[in-house]
Amino acid sequence: MEHPSTSVAKRSHSEEDDYGASTDDDVAGDRHHGEDDSGGDTEDELRRITEEKQAKQRPSAQNVEEDPYAASTDENTDIEDDVDLPIPELPDFFTGKRFFLYGDFLSAERRMLYRYITAYNGELEEYMNEKVHFVITAQEWDDTFEEALNENCNLSFVKPRKIGR
Repeated sequence: MEHPSTSVAKRSHSEEDDYGASTDDDVAGDRHHGEDDSGGDTEDELRRITEEKQAKQRPSAQNVEEDPYAASTDENTDIEDDVDLPIPELPDFFTGKRFFLYGDFLSAERRMLYRYITAYNGELEEYMNEKVHFVITAQEWDDTFEEALNENCNLSFVKPRKIGR
């Protein structure tokens, strides 16, 4: 009877060519003579599985011991050195300018326009009057804009996307 390692050596090269190498883990001469083919693999497999189980149990045992609420709640004192930095001032290029929002706006868009105008030191008027410098509107040109220009020739009409950019 042939030894199992010699049958590996006698395999045709076509199988090796299909996979680019031998598909067997065993190479002729690697095994000790007299070892049963399944005996060595089974023992190695059992040892590998036992080691994997032990490795998995170690981290989980550490996680059980660690209390997620035991962490410090103190503030990071390293950042306190940067607290003295001044807050940068916003540009004030709307100083002395008065704005009127004309037409329908989405609530989020109206809120952002209000925030930009206020942040850049402008003022919003609730009603159209002679103090208004800029009318912000998303509407197309209509006759009411002509009337407003006849009453206030310094009036400018602006699209909402131009504010804050």
